[in-house]
Amino acid sequence: LAKIGAPAMPALIQALGDSDRDVRCAAAGALGELGDPQAVPHLIQALGDNRGWRSEYVRAAAAKALGAIGDPQAVPHLIQALGDWYVRRAAAEALGELGDPQAVPHLIQALGDSDRDVRRAAAEALGAIGDPQAVPHLIQALGDWSEDVRCAAAEALGAIGDPHAVPHLIQALGDKDEDVRAAAAEALGKLGDPQAIPRLKKMLKSRYGVVSAAAQRAIQQINARSAHGNQP
Repeated sequence: LAKIGAPAMPALIQALGDSDRDVRCAAAGALGELGDPQAVPHLIQALGDNRGWRSEYVRAAAAKALGAIGDPQAVPHLIQALGDWYVRRAAAEALGELGDPQAVPHLIQALGDSDRDVRRAAAEALGAIGDPQAVPHLIQALGDWSEDVRCAAAEALGAIGDPHAVPHLIQALGDKDEDVRAAAAEALGKLGDPQAIPRLKKMLKSRYGVVSAAAQRAIQQINARSAHGNQP
C-alpha cells in the first residue's frame, strides 16, 4: 500500500485500528514511509496502543513512523513515550530525527537509563539536535561501561562542537576500545583544536586501521582549519 502513495492513506489509517497486531505494525511503518503529515494524529494515537499481546511493537512502529515524518506536533507525545519501557529507544531515535530542543532535558535524563541501547539512542539524538546544554552529560557518558554508548557520546560531542569537550575527547583517545578511540579522534577533527595533535600523532602508529585512519583524518582537518584562521 505504501507504494501506491497518497491514495492508500485512508486504508492505512484504518489499518491502524485492525485487530491484528502485525497489520497495525505494518500500517504504521507504511505511513512512516509515505511521510504524509495527515497521518500524524493517528500515529500519535497509536503510541497508546495497548490492545493484546505484544502491542508494544505497534507503539514502537508508531514512534519510528513519527520520526520519519518529522512533524513537530509529535514531539510532546514522543517525550512522553520516553517513559514507555518498551518504546523508549524508538522514541529517543525519533526525537533525534525531529531535532526539537524541547526534547533535550528528557534525552539527557535518558542517558542514565538502565538499557545501554536507550542510552546510545539518547546520545545520538542529542548529537543530532546539537544543543550545548547536553555537553556536560555527554562528557560524563564518555565513561559509560558500554563502548556503544561511549562511541555515541564521542560522536555527539563532535557534532555539537563545543570546545569544552576537547580535553575529555583527548582523554578518550586512550579508551580500551578501538572504536571509541576512533570516534574520539573523528570528533576532535571536527572540533579543530590543535592541542589534540600530539596525542593524535601517537595514534598514527596504532595497529588498528580504524584508529590510525581516524587520527590521520583528524590531523588533516585540524591543520586545514588552522590554515584558514580556525574557522569551521
